[in-house]
Amino acid sequence: MIRFLAIIGMMSTGPAWAGCLTFDPHAEQAPVVEICHLGECDRTRVLRTCANVRFTNADYENGWSVRYDAGPQRGYASTPTGRLVDSSEITCRIIEGEELSGGEPVCRF
Repeated sequence: MIRFLAIIGMMSTGPAWAGCLTFDPHAEQAPVVEICHLGECDRTRVLRTCANVRFTNADYENGWSVRYDAGPQRGYASTPTGRLVDSSEITCRIIEGEELSGGEPVCRF
């Protein structure tokens, strides 16, 4: 019994793994979104979206990446050129496709 409780205790203190969905950017089921930053908008496909208790993030075919960490700080985004910007500076809307099963957004900002 003690060995069983020790194993359960070790398992419960491990890292929280993200639940991720990865899309083939050339497949029809990959949602198409429009991402706008400072008045310039690009259409792109969702590559991957993940969420767990520590963070949520989404990566897009054109190079945009958005991440929100748990805690009081705001989210941030990485532009296709690698520059970090505050996620409040960008918008995203779905052009083709739908929200993911369970209501998970493909636009995480």
